[in-house]
Amino acid sequence: MTLFFIILIIVLLLAARFAMPRLGSSVAGGVITRDGDQVLADCPGSPNCAGSMSSEPARRIDALPGKGSVQASLEALESLLVAEPGAQVVERRGPYLHATFTTRLMRYTDDVEFLVDAPGDRIEVRSASRLGKSDLGANAARIERLRAALSGS
Repeated sequence: MTLFFIILIIVLLLAARFAMPRLGSSVAGGVITRDGDQVLADCPGSPNCAGSMSSEPARRIDALPGKGSVQASLEALESLLVAEPGAQVVERRGPYLHATFTTRLMRYTDDVEFLVDAPGDRIEVRSASRLGKSDLGANAARIERLRAALSGS
């Protein structure tokens, strides 16, 4: 009988979680101007973020390789995102692109932002989880997976 109640509680928790597919609000910081330059906003205070422009060395990750122009870099990014499970482009404005990644099972959503430099040689990136304190390295792993895909294309 106890096993039945445990299974029932698990089923109810999963059902409740699937009923809220976008739990948490966006943590995308967008583009800000710092010292006259456009940059991605810094990572929030929780450690569930990785970014190429992070002020904290522990969360800093290398920028992605560009494709020689802003347009070519954004097109390469968008074609990669279309192939990524759970990815959706939310906004593309100038050299900036904002996408979300939603996990299949628990429907957790992460915000990923890209900012291509003017020559198109470098893509600044920031990936942050909407919920929780730790992401167990998921954001950094996602960026590395995108880096490998961009380098191979």
